Amino acid sequence: MTMNKKLLLLTLLSIGLLSSTISFSQTENKPRPITRNKNVVNSNQVETTDILIDGSTSREELIETCKFLETEKVMLTFQRLEIGKCGRKQRIKYADGKISLPNGLTESFTASDCFKYIKIEYSINLKTNDTKINMVEIVR
Repeated sequence: MTMNKKLLLLTLLSIGLLSSTISFSQTENKPRPITRNKNVVNSNQVETTDILIDGSTSREELIETCKFLETEKVMLTFQRLEIGKCGRKQRIKYADGKISLPNGLTESFTASDCFKYIKIEYSINLKTNDTKINMVEIVR
């Protein structure tokens, strides 16, 4: 095989692998506030989900996020959430909500006075389906 054919074959393989990677990452059409990572912990695959709500999160994104999580039997609900100007910056003024996982674990959170973001992190052991809330963090 000539050098040009090898180079062409390598290029085609690279494009094929890249396109399959891109299409895989696009299959889960999740809202902007949600990020996911998969890791191996004690020989079990664990998926960690982070939800980040900040001053730039729109009402539509928040509704889409809650609906997306609901399809996975994770309930993110708010009794009250105010996002608006605090000084010159867009911040969360008040939040009163909770997250509930499929196994019944629930964590409530309340915060007032302008703050940057709320970060909620939970994980699912994909082998055993065990779920846990890792943290609810409110940052000023």
